[in-house]
Amino acid sequence: MIIRPIIHTAHPNAWKDFMLACGAVPIVEGDSWSVYGLGRGRLGVELADHEPPGSVSLSLESERLDKVGSPYVRVAQPGDHPDLTVLGYDLPELLIHNLEYEPVRGGKLLATPLLLTTKVKDNIPVFESLGMEVRMISDSENYAEVEGDGTIALHVRDENEAPRIDLSFGHPDLDELAEHVRVAGFNPYIVTEDYGRSLRVPVGDEQAWVNETPADHEDHVATTM
Repeated sequence: MIIRPIIHTAHPNAWKDFMLACGAVPIVEGDSWSVYGLGRGRLGVELADHEPPGSVSLSLESERLDKVGSPYVRVAQPGDHPDLTVLGYDLPELLIHNLEYEPVRGGKLLATPLLLTTKVKDNIPVFESLGMEVRMISDSENYAEVEGDGTIALHVRDENEAPRIDLSFGHPDLDELAEHVRVAGFNPYIVTEDYGRSLRVPVGDEQAWVNETPADHEDHVATTM
């Protein structure tokens, strides 16, 4: 499964420039819709129209939808090009699409969208049924990571909040990445917190968040279903 978060933005050109500065490879580029191949995973950049600017959605891409034998999916859109809906527990909308373009990789950036849910542990079997592997789960069971072609992080949310997706990435060398995006005209800054370092990059009036990841994230080769 290729993990493809989508940023709905009022600044598509700024996100395109940011992706290129990170070494991502354009797969399709347009005024309102673009897709970039990362070191692992992809990013969709969509001009905000029906979705609020700065909001994030998430889709997965599979070479063979008919081989997705998960009990947690159903057909969302029948026809020649069907989509599948993932029926998890207290999850934001999550669709699986047919793979439209050949897997293309560029740079070291890793797609790591964060899904906020009240059911972190209960959703582990959902993603395992899609062929993903559990990378880690915290002792408190409030945080977990599952891997495909990219990584999905699950984090517990307050019950008074709605399920949502936050955009984040990973990279093994934040200092190197910061220099690349600074040369491209951005103003990155690194923040050190208890869980580690992260790079924050203003993109228009939105923000890209890149966490420092272990080197084995980059070395791991994921297969596409």
